[in-house]
Amino acid sequence: MTASDTRRIVVALDASDDSLAALQAASKLAADLQAELLGLFVEDINLLRLAELPVAREVVYASRSARALDLSRLERALRMQAAELERALANAAETTNVRWSFRVARGHVATEVLATAEEADMLVLGRIGRSPSRRAGLGSTAHAAAEASCTVVLLERGVSLGRRVVVLFDGSEGAVRSLATAARLAGENEQDLIVAICDQDSQGSNRLRAQSRDWLREQGRQARFRSVDRRAASLIDIVRQERAQVLLVAADHPLAQRKTLPDLLNKSRCVVVLVR
Repeated sequence: MTASDTRRIVVALDASDDSLAALQAASKLAADLQAELLGLFVEDINLLRLAELPVAREVVYASRSARALDLSRLERALRMQAAELERALANAAETTNVRWSFRVARGHVATEVLATAEEADMLVLGRIGRSPSRRAGLGSTAHAAAEASCTVVLLERGVSLGRRVVVLFDGSEGAVRSLATAARLAGENEQDLIVAICDQDSQGSNRLRAQSRDWLREQGRQARFRSVDRRAASLIDIVRQERAQVLLVAADHPLAQRKTLPDLLNKSRCVVVLVR
């Protein structure tokens, strides 16, 4: 699915800063790609089940005191949170002039997000989990996003969607789709689109460079080219050197798999797009 085919973008919402950053990025993407925006809020079934246990307690942040975790109070809080997020979605969509809708689901967060993504062409979510420690890391929902059936855009707090784009290109079908999406997301300046050629053989690298350059010329675009090996560290170095704001990798590439994705995400410090 290339950017030009995108018709619906789903953004997973909660009360975190990462989620609000994802909302801003999703509304911008919806405007750029002329897509509908669907906001999803999931009432976490694990939290609701916990509230039914008589021993469950919650800590009141202001007073640091503990009280019983009451199910009815929790459900009211979730409804209020959903209403606030729907208003935030409406404001963001109005600012970017895109069509929007809002949905509330109840269940396991990752399961509900990925199920809704089945209806979409692109999924946008914050990549940091909601643990109290807020340590840098990959949230469980973002971790599961490697299995999504659509293109996935992963953001974190303090990182915004920009026009300086690096795309990993190895000649595969997924890489061609990534290149097409990158061409839509990058700025008009040649300096904004960097194609990272991935091949250890110099002859193969020249072939891939010519293939990607010819494709871009047909689209009226130009790019700069860099060479990378198959290690995540090599690609991360390019992202940092170029001060890229967005990194695109085909979702079926080895660097986008569950074992290697966390390292790529945690060290790149930019928006990461896994292209389907």
